[in-house]
Amino acid sequence: MKKLNKILIVLIMALLCVFPVLTGCEIFFSSARILKTPRIALSESNNCLTWSKIDSADTYAIYSNDQLADEVSSNNNSMFIYDLTSIIEESGTYKFYVIARSASINKTDSAKSNVVTFNYTKKNLIAKETPKESIDLTNKIRLSLTGASLSYIPLTSDQLPAGSENVEYYVYLCSNSTEITSYKLNTVCEDLRANNWISKNEIYAIRIGYNYTKDDENYKVIASDIIYYNPDDNGNYTKQIYLFDGFINDYYINSLQELSNIIYYSFINRMEDFNIKISDEFKNFVTYSFDGTNFLDKMDRAILYGLNQMYETMFYESSNASNRFCAFNGSYTDINIKISYGGFKECDTTIKPTKSSILSQAGTTPYYERVSYTSLKDKYGENYAFVSDNQFLYTQVTTSEQLYWAVENKVTPVFEGVNSSAYRIYKRAKEVIKEIISDEMSDYEKALSLFDWISYNTSYDYTSYTTPVYSATVAQYPTLLPCYYLEGVFQRDGSQGYSVCDGFSKAYSLMCNMIGIDCIRVTGDADTGSSKGGHAWNKVYIDTNPLDNQKGKYYLVDITWTEFQSSDNQELLSHTYFGLSDEDVKDSHFQFANRDWKYKKYASPESLYYYDYQKFTNNGTTQNLVVKNTQELTNMFDYMFNSHVGTWEVIVDYNYMVAEYEKVNEKYLSQTGIVEEEIETTSGIIKTQYNKATDVITYLKPQTNVFGWTIGYQELYSIPYYKLTSYFQQNVMKPNKFQEQYLHLNNYSGKILKYDSQGGTGMLYVIEQSLLIDSDGEVEHLVNALINRNISGEYTIYALNSILDTFSGAEMLAKMTNMFSIYTLNKNIDISFEIIEENITDSAGTMTSFKMIVSQK
Repeated sequence: MKKLNKILIVLIMALLCVFPVLTGCEIFFSSARILKTPRIALSESNNCLTWSKIDSADTYAIYSNDQLADEVSSNNNSMFIYDLTSIIEESGTYKFYVIARSASINKTDSAKSNVVTFNYTKKNLIAKETPKESIDLTNKIRLSLTGASLSYIPLTSDQLPAGSENVEYYVYLCSNSTEITSYKLNTVCEDLRANNWISKNEIYAIRIGYNYTKDDENYKVIASDIIYYNPDDNGNYTKQIYLFDGFINDYYINSLQELSNIIYYSFINRMEDFNIKISDEFKNFVTYSFDGTNFLDKMDRAILYGLNQMYETMFYESSNASNRFCAFNGSYTDINIKISYGGFKECDTTIKPTKSSILSQAGTTPYYERVSYTSLKDKYGENYAFVSDNQFLYTQVTTSEQLYWAVENKVTPVFEGVNSSAYRIYKRAKEVIKEIISDEMSDYEKALSLFDWISYNTSYDYTSYTTPVYSATVAQYPTLLPCYYLEGVFQRDGSQGYSVCDGFSKAYSLMCNMIGIDCIRVTGDADTGSSKGGHAWNKVYIDTNPLDNQKGKYYLVDITWTEFQSSDNQELLSHTYFGLSDEDVKDSHFQFANRDWKYKKYASPESLYYYDYQKFTNNGTTQNLVVKNTQELTNMFDYMFNSHVGTWEVIVDYNYMVAEYEKVNEKYLSQTGIVEEEIETTSGIIKTQYNKATDVITYLKPQTNVFGWTIGYQELYSIPYYKLTSYFQQNVMKPNKFQEQYLHLNNYSGKILKYDSQGGTGMLYVIEQSLLIDSDGEVEHLVNALINRNISGEYTIYALNSILDTFSGAEMLAKMTNMFSIYTLNKNIDISFEIIEENITDSAGTMTSFKMIVSQK
């Protein structure tokens, strides 16, 4: 018995040991399944945390002051680098720790890591404000800098403005963390550091100017070139200064941010071979933080990290980052970087898209053509002062990429001669702005006018991704295509421009910033619902009420997503993506996460819907462009007729649309067989028949005998019912509250709008274009509309030649007059016609255009 008990005990112990392995249950050894605790390090100069990869960890939770701040996924790297500026914004003391986590039920989160303390000081970038002082380099003040000692030579009396008095000289300075600041110069030689005008660890841009009085008015002028103070002295590396992304930089690299800056800068300038020097501190950081068998491999990965801090759709199409490599001197701090961008400095403007890629424009008239302001050109001629020409910082540019980046970052572009593409584009942009912008416009109107000009004058390049269309001879063909650059919008031979998101967003940023409206280009991904890929759009600053002492806001603008194609192969000017909030596009626009440190400064918390903001007044009633009921729809049509507006862009409220669609369902779709209805009109009864089997509505006019009795019906015309129902179905099924609708009163091939037989504009009859006469019934509808609305004036209408039964001009005119006279007989209206153009070919058929002259008796 004892022997049996021993055997049972052994079996039970064995099962207890095996059971957890077979089932995954943790009875024993549970402590062995806890993830290893991370060990984190803080790099204050790089504003980042680093830690080694933990086996079996799927994510890492980053805690700031005991609050979960972010969670990052594991990857193939053995080291993790986390940019702390992505989760902190304000200066202060922050305590961080990291917890490794696993998605497996068999593993437990690690204990929290060691805690590191970060005393963060927020660094503001170069001030975005344009200096209030004017910049005049007609007579330059000469200056020099030895160490921190600044010397200058004052201007002579002949060089100063005539009649100037009380002249005093000032030094102007700015750095990466200080705004433009001025100090009075008491002597011709001043020690900037001894005066505590500069700190010892930043690069400063320095200019000199003077203040004076004239005729009791005070004036301030900046009158010198820029000279840079750099506290580091590493030969040419610290003497070479470049401006990029709001930073003043040199070629001496102290941090990942500085490395990322110069790599991005190399892309904008297509620098494929350049030298940098890294500090010993940054060298140690690279050695500890990046994988690699030697320092060359580690530095190569650091450069790859820098490349991954930018997201340029054109760059990623060219896929040339693989050619990067580094070469070192014996100290491993002097580094030569080579990055291939295809060997091209700028695009090839001789490359043209196929003609089918360029669509004609239609839709709403651009805003700047709908207002009557005095343009900048008419007011100032050639003397208008652009904000972009009066910035404190300046840099030389030759390509359109350099131009756009300079102006967006509030840096004045300087050109070498007039032959560069940058000069030609800048000149063209100035011409356009002076033609369409006015001092009388608000910033909202200016931003809207620039949006409309780019959209209306530039077609989306639908063939940009097809290599054979352009006969490109290199794999990096997108590097050459003008549609990715400003050239696609501005540099053309008088024809329609062509572009994609890159070109649209760069052009809008350029033009806004040229006139002092802050605007940036945002890169990331866009989700259309069927696909997701690289995209670019804008954030623009608009103050809708400058007098209320409240700051304006940034709003999202996406010109590309308003460049959509109509069924008749035209592009329609739309404002669906003008003035949106981040919330409006949270499911479609995803900004590049590695640039969040910049983009979060341009958050768009509110919307400025075009359709809400735009208003019109008709017969004492003011409303916006969101149609919420039939009365507002009718009021809008009245305004269009009275104001001779040919096309109007509106949106229809979702609830209103659903209600009207439900009426359609109840009236027709719930019936069986043929449903008949009689409609009373000013000229008699019209019968409608809906045949559910054929899905067709037929309009019938009664035929009467001499006694007035109805003896039959004459068919006027038949319309497939889907034209009516699809109008609602396509919109009811979409989740957006506001759906854009185009009502083209003069777009004869649009086939969208029709009046009912009483001259009304009920939603149930929005099926045909009444200003295209393709049946006798259309004539009666139009006449009734003119009578009921007491409309007079001149209008353009079209008639199919098949309805006129002739192709002869005189006979067509007679036929047209006779068709209308039947319905104007004994009515208080006169209608006459003149032929405008005969035999117009359109998708709807061959037609003739007439000028219709209407007068009420």
